[in-house]
Amino acid sequence: IRSGAGRIIAQMPAGALHFEQTYYPLAEGVPDHRRIGEAMAECMWGALRTAAAFFLLLLPFPVFALSGGGDVIMYVSPSGSDGDRGTREHPFRTLERARDAVRSIRSGAEGGKIEMAVHLRGGLYIMERTFLLRPEDGGGAGHTVTYAAEEGETPVLSGGTLIRDWKETEFDGRRVWKGTLPPTGAEGADIHELWVNGRRALQSRFPRKGYIGVESVPGVTARTDWIKGETALCAAGRDLPPDEKFTGAEAVVMNRWVESRLPVTGFDPDSSLFRFGRRSMFRLEKGDPMYFVNVRSSFGEPGDWFSDRAGGAIYYIPRQGESTGSAEADRKSVV
Repeated sequence: IRSGAGRIIAQMPAGALHFEQTYYPLAEGVPDHRRIGEAMAECMWGALRTAAAFFLLLLPFPVFALSGGGDVIMYVSPSGSDGDRGTREHPFRTLERARDAVRSIRSGAEGGKIEMAVHLRGGLYIMERTFLLRPEDGGGAGHTVTYAAEEGETPVLSGGTLIRDWKETEFDGRRVWKGTLPPTGAEGADIHELWVNGRRALQSRFPRKGYIGVESVPGVTARTDWIKGETALCAAGRDLPPDEKFTGAEAVVMNRWVESRLPVTGFDPDSSLFRFGRRSMFRLEKGDPMYFVNVRSSFGEPGDWFSDRAGGAIYYIPRQGESTGSAEADRKSVV
């Protein structure tokens, strides 16, 4: 504790905590020693109260970084560990671990008075579940809790599954990569995106560009309720690829203001009738534009991918310059 220039200052070693109280020397009618004594008492109480709160908050989490203003900063990195301390040198691995640390601190007596930040280091974060923030995870009374990228770095949060077992093989006479297909939901056709080295691949599509039309919808008339979805349609047969069975394919139909994604469960090439495992959003009508994805006969150009659910495999035709490594398959069933 030291005094000077009308101030009394209490400071912990290395400047970790700093608290000061102003007094007024030679105030009229009040002895200077009394003013100094009162200021020292206030200063000591403030310093002890702040120090107690500070060390109490750190008990469950031994070391957190402090900004110049005394605020708490935690760090998260894909290469970190949830058993670590959450500092820049020893970051946590998951957002959940950082969130729980924030909750613990903010539940303390002084926690609501501390500015807190969680800095995400650059890299790919695979989110195995929805990251949930509740009201108690936010700030209040002028104090904030901030989640942000570390300056100059790019964190990427993905609800996808890493495919780590790519191998070169031959498929339908082409040299391709083959990986293990991630588990899918009960509806089956729920893998819609594949990202390779940061670039989105194209799920094999027919037609490759543009659309074909709905030729007719069995059982639908002008009196059919427009909010009633359908589980079958006939496509323009002359536009379909010959000998394609559409096994594991999915129809994407544009209708009114929505897009219905319908997994193909049956196909009659003589009538061009498709049956689906899911009902469309609304009544389908003749002329609705549509296309198919995951069509085996359309799998043929660099950047294409195709999934064989029955065989549990996913195939990818690499672009020029790509080598086997990790690819990220984003699934619709993961939010």
